[in-house]
Amino acid sequence: MLVDSMLVAAGVAAMFVVLAAVRAGEDFQIRPKQSARQSHASRRSF
Repeated sequence: MLVDSMLVAAGVAAMFVVLAAVRAGEDFQIRPKQSARQSHASRRSF
């Protein structure tokens, strides 16, 4: 029973690690595009 609980806890922790890695990868891919848009938007004057 104790081993089962440890396996479930390790599985849940591993899922959070994978989720964090995917989100970090998305952020790394998206960030340069957003900074380019922001620099272009800052040039507009109203």
